[in-house]
Amino acid sequence: MPSIRVLGNPLPLEVKRKLGRALSADLKEILKVPLGEVYFHDLDEYYVDLHGFHIRNGTEGLGGVTLITNGPARGQEVMQEYCARITERFRSVTGLPELEVIMVYHEIGDDHIGSDGVIHSLRGKREKKKTQELKRDFLQNDLEWTREPKEAIITDETVEIITEAGTDLWQRTYYGFQNDNAPVLQMRTEERYFSFVVRTRFESERRFDQCGICMYLDSENWLKASIEYENEEYQRLGSVVTNHGYSDWATTDIPADIKEMWYRFSRRESDYCIECSPDGIHYKQMRICHMWKGAGEIAFGIYACSPEQSSFKAVFSDMRLMECQWEAHK
Repeated sequence: MPSIRVLGNPLPLEVKRKLGRALSADLKEILKVPLGEVYFHDLDEYYVDLHGFHIRNGTEGLGGVTLITNGPARGQEVMQEYCARITERFRSVTGLPELEVIMVYHEIGDDHIGSDGVIHSLRGKREKKKTQELKRDFLQNDLEWTREPKEAIITDETVEIITEAGTDLWQRTYYGFQNDNAPVLQMRTEERYFSFVVRTRFESERRFDQCGICMYLDSENWLKASIEYENEEYQRLGSVVTNHGYSDWATTDIPADIKEMWYRFSRRESDYCIECSPDGIHYKQMRICHMWKGAGEIAFGIYACSPEQSSFKAVFSDMRLMECQWEAHK
């Protein structure tokens, strides 16, 4: 059973514990083998001399975190993919955006990792789509539908969606069902710090009719913010965050005659802030959240749906990107 030894600059004990917890799930998923303990060591001359290793392939002067493994793995490409994914996780946990994870292994053969007294290294390597340069006008970026609606009109300034009955986004919690068929119009980016603003106008009149902002990563990892119609007296302004296949819903009741709302979606690495405004000037915080799959490339944009047997028109305008308006905590 392989063990994992994490070597790097000295880290506080609590940070080491957080990293150990964060590592365990990814290790099991990627290496596809039972795992032993996760050990942390300071990478220094004493450790290298103690084990009699000769360092080669550029592992001197790492300045980040190095993983040393013992036990079976599934080839160099798998290990490089692993490095890339663990780099994202470490950056999220430590708050160090420049941290790089380098896999160091003791080689004994093509199919296994063992110990021959020589350390080889691999940097994270992942083939990705080239990220587009962010254009301030959302509609000038390369957009894609998760599920294109039957009726939608896109102009240079607006997007109009006529919702279809029985469309929704929700996963498991409380209600027990899984709905994953709402249309979302999105763009992709790896930009780690930015804000996105949109104005929504809507003619909802049946329960749960909704439109707003969305970050849809996959069916089990996404967030959305909108107003959901309830009845003639009130509707629910709220947000849903879904991590690992379970949704939650945070709401506040507002008058049913409100038919316009602005939203501001902000990103700081894998943490996100959602705000709303009646006029596009004065914003109030709705939610701060962490997305477990939101550390690298993301997709975000707008959505509209009607979970029950209804249909309405949603109009999106004033969609623009800007410098992150969510200031760092001090």
